[in-house]
Amino acid sequence: MNSIILANIFIYVLFVAGFSLLYLRVNKNIHHYDAIPNEGKYRNSIFYIGDYNTPYSQRSRHSLRETVFYVLGIIVWLFGLLTFFVFLHISYTSSVKDYLLFSSTGMLITIITSMFLSVVYTNVFLFMKNPFITSVCLCQTREMRGVLLRRRMLLCLGSTILLMPFALMGTDSYVYLTNEGIYEKTYFSITEEEFRFEENQTLWIEKRYNDTGELSDLYCYMKNGDAQINILDADLGLDMIKGILENPSMKEAQIAGDMPITKEEIESLMINSSSSDTKIVRKWFLYEYLPSVSNEN
Repeated sequence: MNSIILANIFIYVLFVAGFSLLYLRVNKNIHHYDAIPNEGKYRNSIFYIGDYNTPYSQRSRHSLRETVFYVLGIIVWLFGLLTFFVFLHISYTSSVKDYLLFSSTGMLITIITSMFLSVVYTNVFLFMKNPFITSVCLCQTREMRGVLLRRRMLLCLGSTILLMPFALMGTDSYVYLTNEGIYEKTYFSITEEEFRFEENQTLWIEKRYNDTGELSDLYCYMKNGDAQINILDADLGLDMIKGILENPSMKEAQIAGDMPITKEEIESLMINSSSSDTKIVRKWFLYEYLPSVSNEN
């Protein structure tokens, strides 16, 4: 466990140090980066929109070809980041064995963070000496190229400092199911929490209401001391939720908490489901796992 934390710290420091060096490089040599790279090649290319002497109003338009290249840059960065983070996730969770079902709960945050970082990191391509990058530089700023590069490198550095920890910690966040219980590594946690079926003979129901007083959310907790896990989280997947609730050791579990659930509340839950997966989970739980309780009123 400590090795994973150390690995995340090392990767984080590596990313921050890399973009720090890029930023310092531009900041110390800003006049060098003011020069238009491969200017002769640029003037003879399809991307030529003028130089610093061309009025900004005549070079401030983004053409379709520039947009296509920029989107391709984002896709390349996104693919690279996701490949890297998925590799980390596989490496970190390789020690998990003999599980029935597995859910990579933290990878959604990693993917979302990677999407934003890929947009920011595309600016690294501004170091490249090709006509397309030159035209993008001249389109996007009234300043000379060095100022733009310095700002973009600072943006990359700031985004890395703030967002990279969220992406890295998401690669080591998961829930898996065995015949003995549920094992959860929560987001930003250090240790794995264990919820053994034989020790959890009570399911705690908790209702959540929106501002208008309608029932908007429903939680079903298994507890282990102060720790608890919501087994109605749609991210776990319907198969895992069924596997938990239909385990032989859980068949005699008592239902406690905010009960009963009326038909009106069930209808409200269906309407306020945040996704189709959430709706499917709630429908199965209320109509198949708790049919007598849900129809009590």
